[in-house]
Amino acid sequence: MSEDTLLWRRIDRSIESTPSNLNTEDICFYFRDYIDGGYGESRSNQLVLNLKITPYIKTENPWRWPYKVMAIEQCVLDYRQFFDRFLPANSSIPVRLVPMPPSKAKASPEYDNRMALIAERLAQIYPTTAVCDIFDVKWNMTPAHQGGSRIVSEIKDALIIEDAPLTEFSVVFLLDDMITSGAHYIACKELLQERYPRIVVAGLFWSRKKHEDPSYYYFNANAGD
Repeated sequence: MSEDTLLWRRIDRSIESTPSNLNTEDICFYFRDYIDGGYGESRSNQLVLNLKITPYIKTENPWRWPYKVMAIEQCVLDYRQFFDRFLPANSSIPVRLVPMPPSKAKASPEYDNRMALIAERLAQIYPTTAVCDIFDVKWNMTPAHQGGSRIVSEIKDALIIEDAPLTEFSVVFLLDDMITSGAHYIACKELLQERYPRIVVAGLFWSRKKHEDPSYYYFNANAGD
């Protein structure tokens, strides 16, 4: 798919082999394809990698920081394509935006609040939504893309979940910049549903690491997706 005609796409595990930790009941959408190979492979790669620029760059290599800021702005614009369609069709549903936790604890100087910032920006645009930044990690972890764990049970053991103002029938969107195996999404989803059994949890990922050329079906807010 051309990057000029991107759409939010739902991952269908009934016809796709990846992300391997999802099952056919999981509701997960993504917008961009991330292709192995680094910055030079695509504009989407550049955006995703710029979004992941670490906080210490702001002082050590300040010339790079504007690229992260621009990536955040683009991510918000892309998420708006989803919510501009979803919210009018589901105006009576309590919607909560939950940023997925990064690999570093909130108390760490290495903590990157990129997804929390994006969630807050979206909540400012859409007053019917609210941010619940309720996840943290017990210790600094190795990022998954650098060899960190993709085992759901290990990830769950490392997570902290705080109480949240979630109603019985809330729809929770877990927001993250990339989905690869889906292990972090499943860990967060399971913790949420263990505490709030009747909420609906869905994943919104800015990008998906591309392993294959799967068949897709696209998001239509009025078609019961």
